[in-house]
Amino acid sequence: MLSFLKKKETNNNNQSSKAWKPSTPSLSKPNSRTLSTISKSEPSSSSIQPEYNSTKDLCDAIQSANNETQAIRIEIESIKEEAKKIHENLESYSNKIQEKKDSLNNDMTAIEHCHELHQSVGAVSSLISQKFEELSKISTKISNEVNENDKTIKDTEGEIEKSLQATKEIVSNTNNINSELNSLNEQQNQIESDVKSTETAISTNNLKIEECKSLISNLTKEIKSTIDENDEYSYNIEKTNKFTSRYRQEIQEIEFDISNLDEQLKNNKDIITNHQNKISEFNSTLNSIPRIDYSADSMKSIEETENSISMMKNKLEMIQSSINQLNQQILRSKNGTNSEFSQTVQKESEMTQKLQMKNKNLVSKLSDVQNKLDQLHLDFSNSVDELRKQMSLSMEYKATLIQNKAELNQKVNFEQNEAFKLNQEISEIMRNIDAAKQQNQQIQNEISNVNNQISASQQSSSQMNYRRSNTSSRQKSRILSLD
Repeated sequence: MLSFLKKKETNNNNQSSKAWKPSTPSLSKPNSRTLSTISKSEPSSSSIQPEYNSTKDLCDAIQSANNETQAIRIEIESIKEEAKKIHENLESYSNKIQEKKDSLNNDMTAIEHCHELHQSVGAVSSLISQKFEELSKISTKISNEVNENDKTIKDTEGEIEKSLQATKEIVSNTNNINSELNSLNEQQNQIESDVKSTETAISTNNLKIEECKSLISNLTKEIKSTIDENDEYSYNIEKTNKFTSRYRQEIQEIEFDISNLDEQLKNNKDIITNHQNKISEFNSTLNSIPRIDYSADSMKSIEETENSISMMKNKLEMIQSSINQLNQQILRSKNGTNSEFSQTVQKESEMTQKLQMKNKNLVSKLSDVQNKLDQLHLDFSNSVDELRKQMSLSMEYKATLIQNKAELNQKVNFEQNEAFKLNQEISEIMRNIDAAKQQNQQIQNEISNVNNQISASQQSSSQMNYRRSNTSSRQKSRILSLD
């Protein structure tokens, strides 16, 4: 029987060493809850490094991660409750073991008392002492195992606390990720509104440019009409210049003729004066000559001389009248030429003034249009610069969004890996709890075996006492019968 108990003790030690042997995490025989937790949170090959095409997919992934985290928290709470129950059971077991120890101590005292009473039965007493030694060993073993179980439960509670802390960190990281996503969405909405405002500014600038184009087309038409008028004016000016040159040439010719006529008039005046002088001299000579009867020839020569003098006077008068007519004609031609030329010049000056006014108006309009074009060009360049800035900012925002999405993907992957590790740790804890339950069951079995052995030893001791009492009563009866 001692060999059987030793063999059983070695088997129990082997089982306890096997139960507490650190093994690699394997999912060979987990319970249904661990399987469901692992199947929910274990990342597959496709979900370890997900690629999200949009912010919505990323939000869905984060929501699913939050759901998985919530499920993990629920599982951890249930595991904690189970651990508390196991701890309570272990405490009850330890209380029962303590009661058993007390009962064993009481039994030991009773057995010692029986041993003192029945010193004559050496074999039974030695057997009982061996039993008590085995029971003491078993009790020490049970106390050690209970202490180890308490330590295991404490370690399990510490691991559960760590798991809860990790879950809290995961939840806080998820909340931070959600806040970052909300800020990124707000930034994206701001970028879209800036792009829309820039597009509206570009459309207004395009409308202004169209208005400027219409103004430029109208001004081009006006300039074209002005150019046509200028061409007509240049043609008229050329015509007027030709007319003026022709009139100037005629005036030069008339002036030349007048100068010639003046010279002729001067010459004729000189001739007339000479003739008048000669006539006066001749008259004076005639007057100085005494009146005598001339001969026929002399009278004829005198008449001829008088006729020639009268003819010369007539010629002189004719020349004088022709000179007067020529002077009048010159004056008329001068006046007519000057009036026509002045009218032409006045018309040309009026046309020139009109064209100058038109040119001034066109120049002012062109300057206004140029100023408008410069302002529009400045506005357009400013809007283009602003658009470039907005586009560069939007590109930077997009780059930051892409980078943040990549970081978020990395965080999600990290959180998923952490959740997977946490599930593995939880499964390891569950396996340890199952091993502790099995070990507690073994302890209960051993306690029941010890109780059975104690009850058997008590029965044997009672039987021995009964036999002893029978033998003593028989001996007494024999003694009485002998007496």
